Amino acid sequence: MHSLETAWVFESPLEPLWDALNEVGRWGGWWPGLERCERLEAGDPWGVGARFGQVWRLAPSEAVALEVQVSEAIAPHLLELHTSRGFSRWTLAEEGGLTLVHHTWAAEGAAAWAPLLRAGAEGLARHLGLCLKEQGSWLRPVGEAGGLPPWY
Repeated sequence: MHSLETAWVFESPLEPLWDALNEVGRWGGWWPGLERCERLEAGDPWGVGARFGQVWRLAPSEAVALEVQVSEAIAPHLLELHTSRGFSRWTLAEEGGLTLVHHTWAAEGAAAWAPLLRAGAEGLARHLGLCLKEQGSWLRPVGEAGGLPPWY
């Protein structure tokens, strides 16, 4: 199994990016390919424990349903989600007027999600009116340093 690692670099302070990513229930408003995102359960005041039902369109003939639960949220730097198919971890860091958003998606068939991650970066930039400076994705074998977190 591999994890799909993705990096987005925005010309922006960190806070608006954190706010958009932390509102998982609103991703469908800006993320092309997310056809449905329904809140199934509310979380604590920080969103931890919130559950969502999502339907993603991976290809014209392939839709994938996920159940997603926020497992950790440390504003404005870390958002972890456990899903019915794997593990998702978002980290954000700001330096010199740029914000790096790093995402790890560890699941079977992770590579198939790369086009959706590109669409997500572009959709988020449009939604927030930001300049997306760079974005890219790569595969990492699970078990290599930097793959899955040791507690997964």
